[in-house]
Amino acid sequence: MNSQAIQAVKAKLVLSDVVRRYVDLRPVSGRFMGACPFHQETKPSMSVNDEEGFFYCFGCQASGDVIDFYKRINGLEFREALEQLAAEAGVELGAERDDPEAREQQRRKKVFLDMHDQARDFFRHNLGRQEGRPAREYLKRRGIEPRIVEAFGLGYSPDDWHGLDTFLQGKGHTPDQGVLAGLLSKNEKGNIYDRFRGRLIFPIQNLSGRVIAFGGRIISEGEPKYLNSSDTPIYKKGEHLYGLYQARSTMTRSKRALLTEGYMDVLSLHQFGYTDACGVLGTALTGEQVRRLAGFCSRVDLVFDGDNAGRKAALKSSEMILLSGVACRVVLLPEGEDVDSVLQKEGTEGFEKCLKAAKEGLAFCMDTLRENFAPRETMGWAKGFFEKLADDGLRAYYLPRLVAGLGVAETELRQALGAGQGGRDTARERKPLAAVRPVGRDDKDDRYFLRFPIQ
Repeated sequence: MNSQAIQAVKAKLVLSDVVRRYVDLRPVSGRFMGACPFHQETKPSMSVNDEEGFFYCFGCQASGDVIDFYKRINGLEFREALEQLAAEAGVELGAERDDPEAREQQRRKKVFLDMHDQARDFFRHNLGRQEGRPAREYLKRRGIEPRIVEAFGLGYSPDDWHGLDTFLQGKGHTPDQGVLAGLLSKNEKGNIYDRFRGRLIFPIQNLSGRVIAFGGRIISEGEPKYLNSSDTPIYKKGEHLYGLYQARSTMTRSKRALLTEGYMDVLSLHQFGYTDACGVLGTALTGEQVRRLAGFCSRVDLVFDGDNAGRKAALKSSEMILLSGVACRVVLLPEGEDVDSVLQKEGTEGFEKCLKAAKEGLAFCMDTLRENFAPRETMGWAKGFFEKLADDGLRAYYLPRLVAGLGVAETELRQALGAGQGGRDTARERKPLAAVRPVGRDDKDDRYFLRFPIQ
């Protein structure tokens, strides 16, 4: 990798300007201070030194230069972060001479991104045509305003087996490229055809705003009701969140993410002013998605459907979020309702009632377990949850809360935890619970690091 180009990128970009996109900074003695976006923090614990081109958090020890910050907060690989910042700074990185395979992968990714841009334009154009009328009427019935349609780039895929295929070939792309990009499908006989047909189209964007995939809702009769892009070289569904690109600027200010299940829920939330909302993409919440959210906020409010399936999803998602060290609340919607129906029927007043009644994540988990499982199973869940906590600070934080949630004596829970797997827990070399340090402390001596942000 060209070290001179890397230095040129860092020289042309002002670190505080990049950090300010995500964090409110205040000048302090020749540098800037702000709340660290990489852990739960409200006080200004992160120092940003433009002269040295270096940031450092006194709470979680996150540190690095402008590329490190951009990479971490956007959940990118180093090369991806460098390419995006280089494009912004107007720096030519040049081709990789020693890795032809990597060059080919980058070339293919660029082609696939361009194809998705072209497909987006194709779908948006069709939404405004006569054949897109059913989709426009559907959006009108659902109460989605034109400004939201425009902001999220919604489109329509005509009920045509080769509409997009023909369009992409006109742009110089082969059908096989369309298949590899996830825009076309190939059956067992080798026939290639449009993946999305007769559907309202929801473009899925990465954190740079590039379209990397699509979701489609059937407008007429047919199955499945929702169809998403398959995994491709530019898209892994467990790594992205619908609407995060639009929501991230608000999240950095509100320090909250409203996480919901469906495309329409995200659109409705944004329309009613909740612009820190995003949605999972047809799968259970993943650790990678939680890490991406944690780069923008310190709390995730789960807004799932009020049915049994929604509550089960909320239980699993709450556990994953809490294990990641991020605060969590669960917004309980009325039985049989989703966030879109609540907002359309009752407006923000009705939804605010739900927000005010939200339960803290661990309390929701414990309540749900007590209502649906035997005490032994609930204790088993608590034991498993505690053992999955990798951070001593989190263990110290959650131990008394698990005790309160279970309604048992602390000694009883300690005994259950100490029993771990028939006495085999010694192999894990766990430190005594009484010796657990407070959240945010570290073995490293902070005085050593002070010289980086303030020298």
